[in-house]
Amino acid sequence: MPKLEDMLINQSTSIKEAMAAIDRAGIRMALIVDDNQKLKGIVTDGDIRRGILKGAGNDELVSTVMNDAPLVAEENLPHQDILDLLKKNKVLGIPLLSESGKVLDMLLLEGNDVLSYTKHTIEKKHLRKILVIGGAGYIGSVLVRKLLDKGYKVKVLDNFLYGNESLSSIESDELTILEGDTRHIEDVTEAVQDVDAVVHLAELVGDPASSLNPKLTQDINYLATRNVSSVCKHFHLNRFVYASSCSVYGESEEGNLLTEESPLNPVSLYAKMKIAAEKALVEMKDDSFRPTILRLGTVFGPSPRPRFDLVVNLLTAKAVRDGKITIFGGDQWRPNVHVEDVAETIISVLEAPLDKVGGEVFNVGSEENNHTINELGDIIKNQVPSAELVIEEKDLDKRDYMVDFTKLREGLGIKLQRTVNDGIAGIISFLESHKDFNYEDAKYSNVKFLEQGKLTEFLSNGEAKTETI
Repeated sequence: MPKLEDMLINQSTSIKEAMAAIDRAGIRMALIVDDNQKLKGIVTDGDIRRGILKGAGNDELVSTVMNDAPLVAEENLPHQDILDLLKKNKVLGIPLLSESGKVLDMLLLEGNDVLSYTKHTIEKKHLRKILVIGGAGYIGSVLVRKLLDKGYKVKVLDNFLYGNESLSSIESDELTILEGDTRHIEDVTEAVQDVDAVVHLAELVGDPASSLNPKLTQDINYLATRNVSSVCKHFHLNRFVYASSCSVYGESEEGNLLTEESPLNPVSLYAKMKIAAEKALVEMKDDSFRPTILRLGTVFGPSPRPRFDLVVNLLTAKAVRDGKITIFGGDQWRPNVHVEDVAETIISVLEAPLDKVGGEVFNVGSEENNHTINELGDIIKNQVPSAELVIEEKDLDKRDYMVDFTKLREGLGIKLQRTVNDGIAGIISFLESHKDFNYEDAKYSNVKFLEQGKLTEFLSNGEAKTETI
């Protein structure tokens, strides 16, 4: 049962300490009291972030941002009157005071009922609105829909390099869409206002795409991530999920499963920038900013923003449309993960106790989906038996690694169920129901799209945009 003391602070408490108390109490507010526990004010996470926006510093007193004339309920006020007060004023809760002004309890609105903070089991509500940076992307457009389905309010920050079609079919008053660039602090600052957590998915994605312009890759995948995380830390957004990649492992010794503690061995600029971004997040970590890093396997499966530069999706499309699966090399191991499993894992991390996920790194995938490229070809051919499987003996990609996912499974209780076969079936179904869909169109391949001159076009305009994964 929650303790009233969890949410009580005094006027000499700093803004930083007040935010920690708000997170501890789990109801998005704290009560400021004197030495006799008499109420002096209320402060919400929104009050603090608005204060910071006006220039308040972390070490300033909470009294500078608190509401010193809050709505309150007297001890003997009838239940219906309290309910009417909460509904009429659209507040989450009001303190219950004795005749002398001493705080006795916190009364919370739950549907059409009033709950006591100290007498009822209260579901701690750390999150109401989630910012998804890169929400129009391959993973983001799946994640946004799942968050909305779970009742969250969602804000998207994206530059819509590939258009906004992936979100255009969503009809929801709970979705806010902003166009902006993660390299611009004013865009990020605007986006983080009134949100409770941030998921960062916006980067130049994939080894080939990242190598087209190394400087821009560094700007977006490293410096912009530092920019985003610095803004989040400044506004005390301690729920921050960063999508990294298992490509940071590069090459592993044959037969060894790589854990989160394994040495990193990047073989591409993309992986090197992921490692640099991870290190920046770790360096920023403190009690008020505890980011979670998710190292994703190679993602597959259908999405509202289709991608056919991902190995399972591409080889399946070639089998269905061209009748031929061509594999180069083929002995390289890859961890694979379904896009819907990625989105659901992100939500599980957002909802998990911060003590379990804050400041942690998790590999995202399942051991069952560790496959060689040759094995992927065989699995696809089993579902498209008419396709010819061709293996050419040349190795164009040095990445070769198998990954262990014990920490995700045992530490958070997340066991991913979708297999590569499920993803292949989903891609086949998508292609069969979209007969005119051209999977070879450049906009469904990051590197092809940028090679068409889009990168040069954006650079010449001085506004190169960020891809979303």
